[in-house]
Amino acid sequence: MKHVLDLCTKENIGEIFLHVQTNNEDAIKFYKNFGFEITDTIQNYYTNITPPDCYVVIKFFTQTKK
Repeated sequence: MKHVLDLCTKENIGEIFLHVQTNNEDAIKFYKNFGFEITDTIQNYYTNITPPDCYVVIKFFTQTKK
């Protein structure tokens, strides 16, 4: 994860996001430890697993002018 975040900073990316199943507490904790924030919940995102809902987690980066 650190490698991906370092690349985002290097490439001046403003934000990255992903989806995490709402009951996956280990993954939620993992991403929060890297500065991600839960910004939304999508109902019925998954079709073959229970619960079918997910959180959208986003990490924002401060962009630097080049």
